[in-house]
Amino acid sequence: MKNRFLKCTLYLVILFLCFSCQNLDTETSDNTESKPVILLLGGDILLDRGVRTEIEKKGVISLFDSLQPIFNEYKSEYNFILANLECPLTDEDSFIPKRFSFRAPSSYADSLKKAGFTHLFLANNHTNDHHRKGLANTFNSLKKVGIIGIGYGETHSESCEPVFIEQKNNNPTSTKIAILSVVRVPLENWFRMEEKPSIC
Repeated sequence: MKNRFLKCTLYLVILFLCFSCQNLDTETSDNTESKPVILLLGGDILLDRGVRTEIEKKGVISLFDSLQPIFNEYKSEYNFILANLECPLTDEDSFIPKRFSFRAPSSYADSLKKAGFTHLFLANNHTNDHHRKGLANTFNSLKKVGIIGIGYGETHSESCEPVFIEQKNNNPTSTKIAILSVVRVPLENWFRMEEKPSIC
């Protein structure tokens, strides 16, 4: 009788341990489960010409007032807001001779960050409007406030390297997305130089 009782007790202990391990595995799996990455993609952001007039009256962030409910909904460590920056952010006026040349102050970068942008595409036909120095100033102004510029590099080859967007956790199966920015239209008075700051 005593042996039978001990056997039953042992079976119950083993059964309990099995269920405990199963629950532990489930909890661990839940804790490391991959979360979806959401990309909110926008179009061109031009901060010069007529838009500049509005900015001087109301500020950069006012341009995105109607979008703030959407931006606020998607702001999180797993979500990213991307758009195309259609002008350089530089305080130096050294434009390239071309039909349309744009420029915005580097201080606008901070407002773009506050609006919610995490990444901005730089490979287009206007971020180079103020030569390579203006292009570099744009990238560095964005980097300073925490915005990642895509499609720029200290060399041409580097500018064509992808930027990877991924979840900020230690899950080995987390989502990782490669983003590229490439300009496909002819650039006025711009020549590819491999060892100079460039856009892809």
